[in-house]
Amino acid sequence: MRIDLPQEQRWFSVKTQILPDVSPQMLMKQKFWLAILAGLLLANPGSAITGYAQEAGTVNEETSPAPAANTEETSPSPAANAVDEAAIATIKTHQLAGSPAATIYVRGIPVLTFTGTKGAAGFEENASAVANQINQLAKGGVDANQITASWNGDRQIYAIQVNRQTLVEMDGKAVRLPDTTKNPAQDALQATNRLRRLLGNAAPLAAIPGAPQARRTATNKPSSQANSSSNPKPSRVRATSTGMASWYGPGDDGGTIAANGERINHNKLTAAHKRLPFGTRVRVTNLRNNRSIVVRINDRGPFVRGRVIDLTRAGARALGMIGSGVAPVRLEVLD
Repeated sequence: MRIDLPQEQRWFSVKTQILPDVSPQMLMKQKFWLAILAGLLLANPGSAITGYAQEAGTVNEETSPAPAANTEETSPSPAANAVDEAAIATIKTHQLAGSPAATIYVRGIPVLTFTGTKGAAGFEENASAVANQINQLAKGGVDANQITASWNGDRQIYAIQVNRQTLVEMDGKAVRLPDTTKNPAQDALQATNRLRRLLGNAAPLAAIPGAPQARRTATNKPSSQANSSSNPKPSRVRATSTGMASWYGPGDDGGTIAANGERINHNKLTAAHKRLPFGTRVRVTNLRNNRSIVVRINDRGPFVRGRVIDLTRAGARALGMIGSGVAPVRLEVLD
């Protein structure tokens, strides 16, 4: 027996010979329910599939493992980069007279050098601690006028203080000025003035209150350069001018021939001037720290606008301008 279904439902028709063991009554029931199911599918063909998909999706969500956490390292945040970029004090390690050393540079200018012994790392930690404090002071907008130098008579040591709190102690050996003057008092004063200028352009200090007078001893004997700086021979001043001084620079190995025919010697106090006669003696005073030297003119220059004199390395060191390269000076032409 066969029941003809509508044209659109014929794909559900079942022939009796396919199911030979099924009774006609059961076959009729099967065809009846198949017809109802076909009608539902034709009326809303996507509902059953969609419901199944949603149900399957729910099962998948419940049974699927959670995505693995991202274990890759993240790049530094913009805030961290800003802190790094804001650091004005950096440290460079190097060798100094065969011993390890670390120098703190503030805005590219050498300010303090910490020395240690071979195999010892304490000096680097001390340098890092001071550099971090300087960066914190700069970040907090420190008043550079509160940066001072002091002398501790009980401990017989100089110190740089900020708001009367010790930043670093300077003994002239373990901690000293990078271009040391061999005088702990001068080292402390110059390092202090560099920090005052670099952290707020404060005026330089002229002296350290309460500091003992320098004594001529075997271990603390002023050099000939210091003598010429602090005790120049009395001379009448014929002319005075001001401007910027520079020095020949580390690239000059001292083999250059000066304009008067001499070979430039960086261990001597000679200088270049545009017009003064060769052999003229000139007192040069660094207006940042009031240190002065007397030099002899044997060369021509400098040929840079605004600069009035070019010094040797010895002259620049005596005036405390090795690190800065240039400094405002007063020139006094002597008899």
